[in-house]
Amino acid sequence: MKNNFKLRIVIVIALLIIVGVFVYYQKYIQKDKVIKVVNQTNGEIINSVTFNCSLNKNIKSVFYKDKVDIVLSDGRSISLPQVISGSGARYANTDESFVFLE
Repeated sequence: MKNNFKLRIVIVIALLIIVGVFVYYQKYIQKDKVIKVVNQTNGEIINSVTFNCSLNKNIKSVFYKDKVDIVLSDGRSISLPQVISGSGARYANTDESFVFLE
């Protein structure tokens, strides 16, 4: 009976360590991806915004005069030029298969 209790404690501790590593990755490693995108550009940053969405997803965006750099919570990143819009807050790739509205 005591061996079962010790085994359960070891399993709980191992799971806590795994969850801690996952949370660290999500919080700190993903943030580095945004910094790398910003460092690769030469333009002046107008604004930087993180949009928090449902299901614990987010969109990190860095706005410049004529474009936006976007990093999705799954790690994908894209740079989109500003395109013609009534409000001026529309960004899209050339075939408009990816559109970002501020």
